[in-house]
Amino acid sequence: MPLGPLEIALLVILFIIFFKPKLLSDFGRSLGRLVREYRESVREEKRSSDIYRVADALGIDVEDRSEDEIVEEIRKKLKSTQ
Repeated sequence: MPLGPLEIALLVILFIIFFKPKLLSDFGRSLGRLVREYRESVREEKRSSDIYRVADALGIDVEDRSEDEIVEEIRKKLKSTQ
């Protein structure tokens, strides 16, 4: 009789609680770090795509330029239009 996902999860939790209570807190901490890093990478990817979209809308050439250079060019262009 094969074990389902619920039974496996229950066995893992029981194993962690029974043998290593500290392991549970380490697992939670690691999971928290993983979620935080994922959110940061998603945020950074969104920021990057927003920068390129704005640069394209303003007619700024982005070839062979870093994101910092592109942002500076966007700032200059926006200041000149005000």
